[in-house]
Amino acid sequence: MNVRGSILAAVPCAILGGLMCAAPAYAKDDVQRLGVTAKIYDHGANITGSYTTLLSGSLKESGPLLRADVSYGSSESRSGVTNERLRANVLVGYQIAGKGWKTRISAGAAYIDRTGANVGQREGAAAMFKLEAFTGRKGPIFAAGTAEYITRDNAYRVAGRVEMRAGRVFIGPEVSLVGSDYFKSTQVGVSLSNVRLGDIRLTLRGGYAFGSDEGSDRDSPYAGIGTEFRF
Repeated sequence: MNVRGSILAAVPCAILGGLMCAAPAYAKDDVQRLGVTAKIYDHGANITGSYTTLLSGSLKESGPLLRADVSYGSSESRSGVTNERLRANVLVGYQIAGKGWKTRISAGAAYIDRTGANVGQREGAAAMFKLEAFTGRKGPIFAAGTAEYITRDNAYRVAGRVEMRAGRVFIGPEVSLVGSDYFKSTQVGVSLSNVRLGDIRLTLRGGYAFGSDEGSDRDSPYAGIGTEFRF
């Protein structure tokens, strides 16, 4: 990863850290959520910072929502070509919350800046759908599914996981399909969620990504971590 890539990769973490320091430690209303997720492979890594808020109240209720994401990814092909991607999304939508479940539908604008084999800056439209079941985490199971699509590069991500309670945490299998005009990858693994560190919730994951034989999306084990702060 070059200097430019290192700086870009630090942006989501810097944003999260600054906002967390500015947020009141005692706030428990769950009106806003900040998160950083990261995954590392044997040929690259990616990191995403996200912010979500319900414009009319708590994220445990129904109402209009706003979401913003900034992500950076870097990968290297067998030929030694390094591909980097910076992406930013701003989405507006609506959340419907029921007893023990909720779903979100949102759409907006996306910006992608690529370097390497597929260099260029591109703007496009983005859409996201998310469904969670047993959201109270008071029962024996938790399930979640997400689908994302960006018109530029036909980038997509479809992911799902089903976890069982193990004490205070939840553990279970996860599957995701990730791709675009330039790569495709199927990832299968295990996730461990609801790990509490004060007001921060952690999700740990690991597994194997199945891709092409030669590209930067080639087969590789992966490990990841996700953090979420609610206030």
